[in-house]
Amino acid sequence: MRRFVRAFRSFSLSFALFSLKLADGHILPLGNEMTLREADKSYVGKELQKEWNQEKAEKEILPAVKRMGLFGKGDTVHEKMMAEQLGKLFAAGRFSQLQMETKDAFHQAAVVSVKLEEKDIAGWNEIIRAMEKAHPKKIDILGENRTLNLETIRESMKKEDSNNRFVYKKDGQTEFVYGSMFLFVEQYGVEAPFYVFFIASADKGQLGATAIYTNQATGRIIEPVLVKGAEGLR
Repeated sequence: MRRFVRAFRSFSLSFALFSLKLADGHILPLGNEMTLREADKSYVGKELQKEWNQEKAEKEILPAVKRMGLFGKGDTVHEKMMAEQLGKLFAAGRFSQLQMETKDAFHQAAVVSVKLEEKDIAGWNEIIRAMEKAHPKKIDILGENRTLNLETIRESMKKEDSNNRFVYKKDGQTEFVYGSMFLFVEQYGVEAPFYVFFIASADKGQLGATAIYTNQATGRIIEPVLVKGAEGLR
């Protein structure tokens, strides 16, 4: 009897429809090809959320910010400001895990989703200005007489992507941008490849941002499911 129940559960799960709820309340449908595991329903996830409070996140992030060299030499003020802002995002993030099983392998990806209000976005203006001042020929995010806020973000979301990596869509009053990147990060002199699927939404006085990241091989497998889901964002 127990064997029958386990088989029935397994059979039912294969036909279940899963959806990823983003931090801003929007829903990313995943169909029955991927399964979802929320961090708050996982022992490991709960421990991670407990461990990564804002103070710890800032402490861990600051050395990485310093290595990036985004600001002028010795500009510890803006380095700390950036670490603080990133720490806030990380501490307030909604974490989950996506899983997908194919005939050849088991794939998984980590998800972090955050919601920002106008006051949260405003905190980045001084940081970005300092980056532009330190690297005038390389960094031009705001340009002259522009301020980072929801309105300017909406405008940038509508701009055509010359590399065709991101797609813009509008659903009622909500504007979305989604797309993916295959990137490399250097750690200890070694380049590590990874994949990121990014979703941003702007509506109701808030900005939502979600990153789904994994290795590049898994990224190529799960991307069609993520794109299909993004087309049905609601």
